[in-house]
Amino acid sequence: MLIVLGVFLLLGVIQAQQIKSVIYDQHAQLFINEAEEVVIIFNKYENTERIAIDERLEILANVLSANTAILDTDGKISYGQPANDQSPSSWFLELGFKERLLGGENVVFSGKIRGINEEMFLVAVPLKKDKQIIGSVVIFSPLESMKHHVNNIWGIALIGTLIGIFLATVLSMLVSRKMIRPLEKMEETARHIAEGEFGRQIEVTSDDEVGRLARSFNRMSSQLSEKIEAIEKIDRLRQELLSDVSHELRTPLTVIQGFSEAVLDGLVKSKEQEQLYLNNIIDESQRYL
Repeated sequence: MLIVLGVFLLLGVIQAQQIKSVIYDQHAQLFINEAEEVVIIFNKYENTERIAIDERLEILANVLSANTAILDTDGKISYGQPANDQSPSSWFLELGFKERLLGGENVVFSGKIRGINEEMFLVAVPLKKDKQIIGSVVIFSPLESMKHHVNNIWGIALIGTLIGIFLATVLSMLVSRKMIRPLEKMEETARHIAEGEFGRQIEVTSDDEVGRLARSFNRMSSQLSEKIEAIEKIDRLRQELLSDVSHELRTPLTVIQGFSEAVLDGLVKSKEQEQLYLNNIIDESQRYL
């Protein structure tokens, strides 16, 4: 039981980490996709309609509940407005962002950024024009809202885990009870057999290992009963044989005893009579030889 609970708790922790990873990855991919759209719009309208770029950034800010900005290679703002009116140049250099962006790599970051008090979730995509990196498109939002989303899903997952633990506990108890009941019946039957109730049987209710064990137990009990009956039959035959032998021997022994006592007591008066008695004794003694 404890092992089952431990497994469910471990799975709950793993699931929570997976939920966090999935949500962060989804947000990152969404921000990257939108930033790449901004790059396309920038290349289309940079020289003709600056307002179209600003409008796109504003729409993104409202839809994503995030700040959007286009920065040059020095981290200076070109379009959009960073969070809390902070200059982007301070966090553009954070953790080697600039080197990674100039190398053509997308940047995904969550945590504290220099110059901004709260934790942020940030995605930056290189801004390319004529195959040259001239800046970056940055989308970022407070990490607190994502944490709140993750915590809500964690709560749902935790409830699901607790329900799973409860159901697993109940199911384990039912399964254990189903497995233990036949074993208890075997123990009870074995006790009755030890007390002399040979041949006692157990009701078989399954085809699993416990059911096969019960069938083997029943066969053993039946065989034991048959052997005990055979032994008792042999013992009865032995007793009958002894009784018959005793009965058969009793008559000639009585005759022998009578003739012998007559001779010893001097009741025989003549040699002929004594010879007759002795011959009778010999005849009776040789009857069963």
